Amino acid sequence: MIRCDPMAVAVDWLDAYRASRLNQIVGMYSPDAVVECACGGRKIIHGQEGIAAY
Repeated sequence: MIRCDPMAVAVDWLDAYRASRLNQIVGMYSPDAVVECACGGRKIIHGQEGIAAY
């Protein structure tokens, strides 16, 4: 079993965001990830490619 430290993930995400490393952020999601966003209307975003485009 792989253990995950949520705080470490959040710090890694924020570091990548601050450094404008989109590929690193997108790589933190699984290839089949689904993200739901309610900003400006409901959106369902599928996969790493969809997340990168969003």
